[in-house]
Amino acid sequence: MKRLALFFLVICHAPFVRGQLLTDISESFRKKPKFFFNFTQYNSFINRETANVSGIRAGLEFNQKVRVAVGYSWLYSDIVDRITVTKNDVSYQTNGQLKFSYINTSFEYEFYSDYPWHISVPLVLGSGGAHYEYIDRFSRERVTTDNFPVVLFEPSVNAQYNIIDWVGISGGLGYRVALNASKEFKKNFNSPIYVIQLKFFFDEIYKEAFPNGLWNKAKK
Repeated sequence: MKRLALFFLVICHAPFVRGQLLTDISESFRKKPKFFFNFTQYNSFINRETANVSGIRAGLEFNQKVRVAVGYSWLYSDIVDRITVTKNDVSYQTNGQLKFSYINTSFEYEFYSDYPWHISVPLVLGSGGAHYEYIDRFSRERVTTDNFPVVLFEPSVNAQYNIIDWVGISGGLGYRVALNASKEFKKNFNSPIYVIQLKFFFDEIYKEAFPNGLWNKAKK
């Protein structure tokens, strides 16, 4: 933690270090990229209720330091609220299940790497929506409320420890900021985010299974 705090302190106050950082990122983009795919998951809160958000992400890694990706995330936890519904000039309250999902783009820079330890700073920008699903009192069908747009920004710091080449333990802390959540929706998406998970690196599994490449093995 002391190393991490020192890193941010230096970045914020030393222009020449920021210049070196930008140079490092620029040089990484000149390297041949490598495709990666992984599953994502983090814990957070929505109006003080625990909210687990799951997702998938795919992108390109440059020089084992810089990663850019696109992904899709969704609320995995069951969050049920009392909502007011108006239909045919009749208003009533019922239980509504919150649904929340968004597409995202991410940029991640790994500023510390000393195998088996890796520490990085991911920045995620997402755009999606939230709505409720409920059982209509009259038709008894499952229907949805209007979708409310949500734009999110999620900066965080992640630490990873590789148990073996293709399995690791990852932990991270960050914050989710809703940039334009509708006040009418009355849900607070701003929240700390945290994660502790077991990670599988499919590119390393692929290299273990096909050390000569899938095409070369197929020709034999």
